[in-house]
Amino acid sequence: MKPNELKYPHLFKERRPLIAGRVFFVPDYYFEHHLFSFPALEDERLFGNSNPVFVEYCSGNGSWIVEKAKACRDKNWIAVERDFERARKIVSKTVNGKLANLFVVCGEALTFTRHYLRDQSIEG
Repeated sequence: MKPNELKYPHLFKERRPLIAGRVFFVPDYYFEHHLFSFPALEDERLFGNSNPVFVEYCSGNGSWIVEKAKACRDKNWIAVERDFERARKIVSKTVNGKLANLFVVCGEALTFTRHYLRDQSIEG
């Protein structure tokens, strides 16, 4: 998969939280987060197991977290990156590397943490 193959899933006026493949899109200027039920980390849409989960905020192009996901397949990893161009590079590396233990969040870190991780258990 090439990074430019990942398209942003909706127009600004249609924005809403959305899980598409290995990516969770958290839109900017969206104020109804309570309407979306983020699945448990063990859910098949995310990891499908109960391995410990680690989060990297501001993941950039994903170099560090992709290497960690490859080296530590017994751990689950969440890459949080606000910039869509960078997030799509992480998704490309995730798909090409067949990294089922890496999930990408494209959105603002505080919003994701406050509204979607609040009841989840994170190791680090």
